[in-house]
Amino acid sequence: MRVHHALWSLFKLPINSEREWTLDEKFSRVKDAGFEGVECWLDDTNEREVKEALDRYGLKMVQRHRPFFVDDTRRTVERAVRLGADFIFAQSGNAFMPLGEVATVLREGTRLAPRSWFADVGGNASQQLHREFVADIAADRGFPRSPLYG
Repeated sequence: MRVHHALWSLFKLPINSEREWTLDEKFSRVKDAGFEGVECWLDDTNEREVKEALDRYGLKMVQRHRPFFVDDTRRTVERAVRLGADFIFAQSGNAFMPLGEVATVLREGTRLAPRSWFADVGGNASQQLHREFVADIAADRGFPRSPLYG
């Protein structure tokens, strides 16, 4: 099991300070606290800065994303593969999106990931739904099943 910290939870720290910690200060503290990686929401404006800081501290990257369409997932998979993300953590759709559409976005999006990313890099995909559990679609496609879900 790996323990990751969420980048979003480090925003505006330290609380009530006039100066927010730099990315280096945040990642240094994350590393010193024993975390192995950081869950990151990345886009074209921040991916280089975040990736370089993660590398400086030997932290793994978890690529988070919130896809509403298969194309959203395609872009995230491409970014995760290119940057060597440890895995993708998806929060597909929202509370008002029908579960079938959420499953389609995840299922079709998973097919976009090159099998080599799952095998060679150890990449993995995780889906978080707050409403109810959806079967591990990646495992259904023959990718390794998470030991947490049996």
